Amino acid sequence: MLLLKNVARKPETFGRYWRQSLVLSACSGSLLVVIFLIFSPVQYGWVLLLAIACADLICAPFIVLCSHAFQAHERMGWHSALPAINAFTRLMAAMAFWLLLAEHGIGGYALLHALASLLGAGLAYLSVVLLLKPRRHPFVWSIGEAREGTAFSALWVTGNATTELDKAAALYVGGGELAGIYAAAYRFASVMALPIVSLIGAIQPRLFRNDSARGRLLWHSLVAIIGWSAVGGLALQWLAQFIPMLLGEQFAQAAQLARWLALWMPLYALRMLGTSILTSQGRLAMRISIECTGLAAMVGLAAWSIPQWGAIGAVAMALGTEALLATLAWAAVAWVQRR
Repeated sequence: MLLLKNVARKPETFGRYWRQSLVLSACSGSLLVVIFLIFSPVQYGWVLLLAIACADLICAPFIVLCSHAFQAHERMGWHSALPAINAFTRLMAAMAFWLLLAEHGIGGYALLHALASLLGAGLAYLSVVLLLKPRRHPFVWSIGEAREGTAFSALWVTGNATTELDKAAALYVGGGELAGIYAAAYRFASVMALPIVSLIGAIQPRLFRNDSARGRLLWHSLVAIIGWSAVGGLALQWLAQFIPMLLGEQFAQAAQLARWLALWMPLYALRMLGTSILTSQGRLAMRISIECTGLAAMVGLAAWSIPQWGAIGAVAMALGTEALLATLAWAAVAWVQRR
């Protein structure tokens, strides 16, 4: 995110922040691998653990970094293509394991998964070098950038937690069956929300620039995401009937939950746009505080609503959390604008 912010504002600094990001990504990834190996059960074997660490602690964050490099230059096609290429290489690895190496067990699959991730990371790196042509630059890192980078890292954690903790809460409070049904409905709704995520990702570099066209950009974006929320919500009402056909009759209740989650889409869209505005204005601590408040509310709602209403209670948890996050985010945006 530090690269995205600074390069969006000053494209000529790309060489500096690309080199900085490469070095810090290698250092932080290596540290995470060591921590993962120390705390992982040894009985699974070092080869399996190293393969998992390579794929998910080294390659996956590096591909996100390369994707942000394209996003900073507003080349959104490549920004979206790099994660898709990585997913495709991993899918090919899974197919190769199923067809050729199934008898080697989880260790064989982990090795193929790691090799596919390395291939995806290599292709992402070549894409950046060949298409964006970063200039050579010595490694430079200031104390201010270290603080800001730490804040962005915390923001990454809280942002991901707001979209993932609900499944863990549903599992802990409601059990495996309820969590599986809720997760299927939520993932289905998330697919319908992908255009919202893409739009907000596309405007993030322009929000960082904070130029004279910012007000018009935000207004058009707000109209677009609310419009898609209405269209996507209506589409979700109709498409939900196909969930049992795709996943089996045991997920029939997920169709009902998905229809209720149509109400989640506009709340999610408003929350994402509001928190993106706060990020672009440098209000990272404010956004982190809002998301931590939302996480606490999510846990409380799960503890109360799921025992009361079961799977519908899980949907109530998601809707209540997103409503609170959207309200707090836009209240914060209004407060910042008044100041």
